This record gives sequence, C-alpha cells and structure tokens, in this order.
Amino acid sequence: MSLRDKIVMCFIVLGMVASFIFVKKTDFFVKGESLHLQQSGKELVELMERIEKEPSPTVKWLEIREGREPGTRLEGLGAANREYMTDIPKIDSPAKTIQYTFATVIFKKKELFRPNFLPDQLFKDLYKKEKSNTDEEQVLNSIMNKISRNNKLKDVELINVKETDIDATAKVFLIYKDKKRVKLNLELYKTYDEEFKAYQYRITNSLWDIISEVEKIDK
Repeated sequence: MSLRDKIVMCFIVLGMVASFIFVKKTDFFVKGESLHLQQSGKELVELMERIEKEPSPTVKWLEIREGREPGTRLEGLGAANREYMTDIPKIDSPAKTIQYTFATVIFKKKELFRPNFLPDQLFKDLYKKEKSNTDEEQVLNSIMNKISRNNKLKDVELINVKETDIDATAKVFLIYKDKKRVKLNLELYKTYDEEFKAYQYRITNSLWDIISEVEKIDK
C-alpha cells in the first residue's frame, strides 16, 4: 500500500470514528413515540382548565353542604369526592404526566403547569436563579418561556420509561419547530392515592436543570 493510500485510509477511518461518536452523542437515529401535544395534550389541558373554572354539579353541591366558599378544594370527602373524580381525566402514568406538563408549557397555562412538580423543588427553583425577582408569576413565566424556547416547543417524544414501586424515570426528546430537539432524563416521584384508587406522579427534576439542557442546543 502506497503512502497516499495509507493517508486516504487513515482519513476514512477517522471519518467513521467521528460519525460514530456524533451518532452516539446526539442519538441521531433514535426516534421516540409522539405524545401528540398539539392534539391530545391540548384537549387534556382544555379539559383540566374547564374543570378548574367550572366545578361539577357534585362539587357545587358539596361546597354548599359543607358551607365552603365556591371553588375551594375538597379533602377527605370519601365516596362523594370519588364521584367528583369521575369527572376528571386520569393523569396516572409517567407518559400522561409528561404529556400534560409540556402541553401546559405550549399553551402557557402556568397554574396547571405548577402542580406537576414536587412543591419543595418548585419553591427552590422559583427563587434559585432570580433572587432579585420575588414575583413568582413572572419567574414562572420566564421558566416556561425558556423551556419552550420562545414558543418554539412543538411536541415531546417518549423514548422509554422505567418504573419501580416508588418512582419512575423517562427519557424523552423535546421537539421544536426549528427541527432542533433536546434529550431529557426525567425523574418522577410516584404515589398511590388510596381514596381515589389511582397513581399520581410529580416530576422531581430541577426546572433550571431542564433549562440548562434546553439552552445547550443554541450554544
């Protein structure tokens, strides 16, 4: 083999190695399952928003019976409360929780976005980076805007989910309108509500860690 052929072969090998590293690092050929944020996600958000604003007849009756102000949350009302829960769509899996959470980002529903995270972690995040700003609503708007990359978020693809008795982890891609995507490893805390006979999930990741991953694609 001539020197020229050796040089050419060397460049070919280097090119193959570089391509392998690129594919491995970026998950170039990996495609997840769409969570359909623009369709199913939107319907879920609209339904939850309507329930928040317009309690069911069961809830209105319970509020009057209990002498409560309209719109207050109901706790420990047993069978009657379970009857109310039949009006609410079940967000009882990691996939549904992720779909709903990021749909609230797309449609800018911060009051529906907030409960999907552990309260302690959310509190830390709201005051972690913008300590000079004590307006929670402004900080939350800023956080959601950063995740959406100024309204570019289009969908989420679910790669896989692993569950245990107490938690779950999920790998997802955030899909943006400019064809960029961000891989996230989400961790979810899992609880079982005995009264309503359903699992509930809360994302435990720091919102600023999620934003850090999102911002990498623009650097």
